[in-house]
Amino acid sequence: MKIITGLLLSIFILAPHVAAQEGVYKFELNKPYKYYIEGKNETTQDAMGQTMNFSSESTAAFEFNFTKQNEDGSYSGTIKIEGVALIRNTPQGMETSGSDLAGKEYTLTLAPTGELLDYDTTIGSLSTTEASMVRQMMGGLPRLNPALIEDEEDWNFEDTDTLGSAESPLMMESESTYEVDGEEDVNGVSCMKIVFNTEGKISGEGSQRGMEFNVIGDSKGSGVILFDKESSVIRKMTNESTMEQVITPTNNPGMKINVTTSGSQTVELLEE
Repeated sequence: MKIITGLLLSIFILAPHVAAQEGVYKFELNKPYKYYIEGKNETTQDAMGQTMNFSSESTAAFEFNFTKQNEDGSYSGTIKIEGVALIRNTPQGMETSGSDLAGKEYTLTLAPTGELLDYDTTIGSLSTTEASMVRQMMGGLPRLNPALIEDEEDWNFEDTDTLGSAESPLMMESESTYEVDGEEDVNGVSCMKIVFNTEGKISGEGSQRGMEFNVIGDSKGSGVILFDKESSVIRKMTNESTMEQVITPTNNPGMKINVTTSGSQTVELLEE
């Protein structure tokens, strides 16, 4: 049985997205924002009576530093990677990656909503896994609705997003609910507590290791965002998710590969 797990699973769990016309984030120029991410994933792949198990643990520390606010309100600057470690356990053994990224610095532009608008094209020279890690660090901030944040109101949102890799893009249609649930302290700072739940449908097609296939699936996720309204930054975010997918090889439609993934992630602002 071919191993294709990892094709559909991001190294870091995807952050929740909420569309917004105006910005939530108000970064101070020439000020470092240091974030730390840690995540865990467990994956089971079943096909033709065979079961394969995979697991991974990842950590990353990086720093945003924006030097310019553009006319459209977006922020241009750099992301400096202080350290990355990804450990994957597969039936073939343990694999590690990410250490070569330490000390690297890339340019990027973020919308004030948190959306990644542009990034350094030299990332394309990295391995597929490392490039995916860097892009996810760059675009990991949730996009929040500024009007509802200001009024501390609950809201619902439907979204269509693209995930996966360039070779195997997947479309996710999701419905999310966001509820403001009081306040919570993070290292002595009072933050707005936003609880979210999301459900999604996944579809797409792609290829890996010479095999073309179609994908359908479902996902569920939940978590908490702790937003510092005074500084207009995320202080901490946690989420858990599950994803069930059915992969059908194009040249063998009778064969079904069932992939179940569960994961968790924590993102925390270390210092401003």
